[in-house]
Amino acid sequence: MGKWTLLVRGGWRHLLGVGELEDWFPRQTGNGLDASVGAAIGLTRWLGAYARAEVRHYFFAMNPEPGDENIAGGAVDTFLGGSIGLAVSIR
Repeated sequence: MGKWTLLVRGGWRHLLGVGELEDWFPRQTGNGLDASVGAAIGLTRWLGAYARAEVRHYFFAMNPEPGDENIAGGAVDTFLGGSIGLAVSIR
């Protein structure tokens, strides 16, 4: 058994498109954040195992104007996930 490794990651998600949301709210703006934390352990010199928990959070401002058919201030979406797996190290 090898040593343990802490895995930490974070990021910013710049949205290039929002699909049908743009049809309903043409002036909307939005972005997102993501983060994960996990641990890995070396099983042999070339094989390791890991487990990780993840979160993705998106936020939108709809920017309505007087006379718009659809009115909303904003929206948020949060996705939780996780993964387990094996990793191969080629040296």
